[in-house]
Amino acid sequence: MKRNCIILAVVLFCTGCDGEVKVNEQKLDSAGARLQKTVEKGADSIGVKLGRLKDKLDKDDTLKK
Repeated sequence: MKRNCIILAVVLFCTGCDGEVKVNEQKLDSAGARLQKTVEKGADSIGVKLGRLKDKLDKDDTLKK
């Protein structure tokens, strides 16, 4: 059963690749820009959350002394 699945996957892959790949540069650049914005937003969000956590931990440490 495994062997048949592997053979089927290889056949589908080989027939699907005709060697002529066309890349739309404009769409690729647009997708890259959107991905970069998403990553920057995520990094900023994580930075803000870490800052709040650090402030909370510092505040808790000063209250316990």
